[in-house]
Amino acid sequence: TIVRGISLGTCTWKEVKAPTGYAINSNTYSFNIADDGTVTGTTSMNDDLTGLVITKSDKDTAYVLGGATFRLLDSDGKAVNLFYYSSFDLYMPSTLGETTFTTPDSGEIKIAGLKAGTYQLQEVTSPVGYCLSSQLITIEVGEYTLADPLLLNVVNTPTEVTLTKTDVSTGKEIPGAEFTVY
Repeated sequence: TIVRGISLGTCTWKEVKAPTGYAINSNTYSFNIADDGTVTGTTSMNDDLTGLVITKSDKDTAYVLGGATFRLLDSDGKAVNLFYYSSFDLYMPSTLGETTFTTPDSGEIKIAGLKAGTYQLQEVTSPVGYCLSSQLITIEVGEYTLADPLLLNVVNTPTEVTLTKTDVSTGKEIPGAEFTVY
């Protein structure tokens, strides 16, 4: 971007809106314009893609879980299409992508290049042996980068059932029974 008509002397500048998919660089920079028009100081900056890391884990043990399927919804409630780039081990928005994504055995999913804004994360399928989370998690994307991502840990509660055997005449529990669940 060329800016003309700036006064001589020291000027400061910062980014106020990042390009789509990039994080806002919150640093402030300065440069100086000498009497002869020579510019010294910082006149360029680097931007990084926005970054989000979702980890799925067990509520009680914090053990990471594969097999959870999620959907990411934009501020209008529409599912965001994400394409998996295996060479980078991350998802990015793309019309070629899918509207759901599943945690691998590592329990971790990386998403880069989301447009700044508000999103909601919805669990569609829970890992085997775990309850489905009905909570929609609101996420603000904008200032977190791929190098320093927003870290989101989503926990699941294991399913649980208590099986007992009772005496038909007394109604009291009979200890020592063993069961097979299938």
